[in-house]
Amino acid sequence: MPDRKILSSSQSAASAAAALTVSSSMQKLKEHAPKPTQSIGFAAVLTISACGGAILLLLIAAAVLGPIFLPLLILISNHIWIPLGVLVLIAATGFLSFLGFAVAIAATLSWLCRYIRGFLCTPDLDRFDYAALDLDRFDYEGLYSRVESAEKAGSYIQVFYLIFYFI
Repeated sequence: MPDRKILSSSQSAASAAAALTVSSSMQKLKEHAPKPTQSIGFAAVLTISACGGAILLLLIAAAVLGPIFLPLLILISNHIWIPLGVLVLIAATGFLSFLGFAVAIAATLSWLCRYIRGFLCTPDLDRFDYAALDLDRFDYEGLYSRVESAEKAGSYIQVFYLIFYFI
């Protein structure tokens, strides 16, 4: 019996050492465990990467299988596509022509209304009268004398300035 007791005490020491090793390993694992926000970020990155990989695989499959099956589909259904394409082309041409004519008619009517109103509206005539009075009050002699004195001085830049400023 004593041998058995020694054996059991050595077994308990070994299990205690194993338990100590497991608890220290768990402690180290808990210290290095990611935070919850890091875990959620990792899950998000993993999900986005998996979706991107799936889309990439679908694109590769379409790029490989598309040139094989698309010509067959076009060959089988070309008696539908050609008349349908002609009809769509005619409809698009007619619609765009209609829009172009509508814009041209709207612009013509707008110009015509402004043209007719211009003759009927008197405030515009008042502005023309004011411009005529302003031309009557303009001092042409003073301008000519300044231009002549600038020409005599050789300052052609000032001549151009005077002419364009008063025109």
